[in-house]
Amino acid sequence: MTYHGTGINDSPTITAKAKEAIENGAYLAATLADGGVTVAKAEDTPIGIMIPETETVPAGEDVTIQIKDIGLAMVGEAIKPGDLLAADEGGKLKKAGDGAFILAVALEEATAADQVIPVQIIKAGKNGSGGAGPDMSQYQKKITATGILKGNGEGEISAATAGEDYTGKVTVDGILKGDGNGNITQAQAGTDYQAAAG
Repeated sequence: MTYHGTGINDSPTITAKAKEAIENGAYLAATLADGGVTVAKAEDTPIGIMIPETETVPAGEDVTIQIKDIGLAMVGEAIKPGDLLAADEGGKLKKAGDGAFILAVALEEATAADQVIPVQIIKAGKNGSGGAGPDMSQYQKKITATGILKGNGEGEISAATAGEDYTGKVTVDGILKGDGNGNITQAQAGTDYQAAAG
């Protein structure tokens, strides 16, 4: 097999042009959209976090953004390790509320706003109800039925009914026969089959 090159780039950072002037951008979440890089706002989907060396960047100049792995971020409130984090209106990270895009997870505690802590950039999608992580309800609701289950072809699952959706427990022995409607009974020698010669 011959390889002619690859489009894969495993660098943890990217560089793009600033859409507008960025002041003191170090450790702030950044959004990459039409026109270039801006400081992320609460309703944005951040691409990553501006690296520590970022200072004031004029519009049109290069901005380096960390887009994966473990790095440093500035927080906008007190944070506990393990908190899922999203951008606030100024690009600082805060605990992700309902519907906020989860950019990172906190690896250390911050006791107040404007502290810089290590985080892992995970970009886990929009936060679900109660701050419990991405909302998976669009894929499958919680299943409350027990026993044998059936689906309706539209994503809903319910308990299957014996004798209707499947054959119930067979309580007869010997040779069995079906009636074509899902019922099974004991077959009768001489009627349903030729009995063995004695």
